[in-house]
Amino acid sequence: MFNIDIYTIYLIIGINNLIFAAIMFHLHLITDKKVNGVYLWAVGSVITGIGFIITAFFQGNFSIVKEFLFSISLNMCILSGDIIFLNGLLKFKNKPINKYLWIIPVLSAANIIFFTLIYHQMNTRSIINGILIISIYIITAIEFLKPFQKEFRSLFYTAGIVFLIYVLISLIRILYQIFYPIKVPVADYPITRILILTAGLSMILFTYIMIVVVNQHLINMLNQQIQSRNKLYSIISHDLRGSIGTLFGFVDVLKQKINFWDKEQTTKWINQMENISLGAGYILENLLGWSKSQLNEIKANPETNEINTLILKVLKQIKGLAESKHITITFNQNSPVYAFFDLEMITIVLRNIINNAIKFTNQNGKIDIYITENEKDVEIKIQDNGIGMTLDKINSIFKDQIQSTYGTAQEKGSGFGLLLCRDFIMLNNGNFIIKSVENVGSVFTVQLPKFCV
Repeated sequence: MFNIDIYTIYLIIGINNLIFAAIMFHLHLITDKKVNGVYLWAVGSVITGIGFIITAFFQGNFSIVKEFLFSISLNMCILSGDIIFLNGLLKFKNKPINKYLWIIPVLSAANIIFFTLIYHQMNTRSIINGILIISIYIITAIEFLKPFQKEFRSLFYTAGIVFLIYVLISLIRILYQIFYPIKVPVADYPITRILILTAGLSMILFTYIMIVVVNQHLINMLNQQIQSRNKLYSIISHDLRGSIGTLFGFVDVLKQKINFWDKEQTTKWINQMENISLGAGYILENLLGWSKSQLNEIKANPETNEINTLILKVLKQIKGLAESKHITITFNQNSPVYAFFDLEMITIVLRNIINNAIKFTNQNGKIDIYITENEKDVEIKIQDNGIGMTLDKINSIFKDQIQSTYGTAQEKGSGFGLLLCRDFIMLNNGNFIIKSVENVGSVFTVQLPKFCV
């Protein structure tokens, strides 16, 4: 008859946890670290697996010191690993990590110290630690059973029920210990074998569940991206058709009136046509740059560049747009300021931000541009007294949510210019900060490194 001792079972379960962790680490890497919680599942499983393996190699009768080291290392690994796994689940569900769970290992450590080194009661210590472990499993089961996204519901319910079964077997084990106290740290009771084998089978099931969950999550993310892209392309095509249609209309009027208008009126009309053409050109340039960045086809080629010169160049490009709304742009040029960035990318960034400020600033408004620096970074601040933005609008910029809105003179925008700014600034190892108050104005801050990062 095939027979296997309890220590070998612990070793197999420990290795099983490490295999699960390896799979989770692999999923974490191949998904470009985009799925929340997977990394914590992997780390938690590694630590729990180490706890089981420790148990496999502590055999026989122990001295008090060896018993203490065994108990503290085993329970700290099991409890810490399970807590990290649970926090991974919370993070996957976009919930905050529960720091209060770490009280449980502290209580376990106090229990081990007291009932091993001060008042030796092996069975009492084991029962209390069992209860502490059960408390984590109950919280985990509840979290799995709480309503979540529809596509994950059946998988999470299955996981929750498995945890509840494990809780039930653990409770039976504790009751067994009350009537039949253990005399060695690793007691080979039938109920213990059932408990450990249940843990092993559960880990196999969890491996399947988590792979399916991660795969489904990626499918959801892909569908959301496709919807966002479709919305974006629809907005852009609408904007370009509008701009080109308007331009054709201006050309048609100009052809009819050019012999009747004076030079001043003709020049004014041509300037308006130029502004329309610039707007359409910027949309196309943004679309090209953003598409390349999304496909990872664009790489930053940073070098040391002077910022004052760049800002003056951008202001010259959009001078007509500001003049058409009688907006005053003030730039107090400093002594030369240098930073380390890709010149073409940051040119597009600054043009988009200033163009955005013009679009959402009323007639006769003002825009201030100033530069500050410290030992490591340079900050370019662009401040307007326009209509401002809501917090939801600001958050949407950092969540790839495209919101097309009209400017103060009904200028139509595709809504992705600031998304492009965010991506390009990140590619240059910088930071993008937006502060805004509705009906007061906005401040856009571009932080760039002074030196190669």
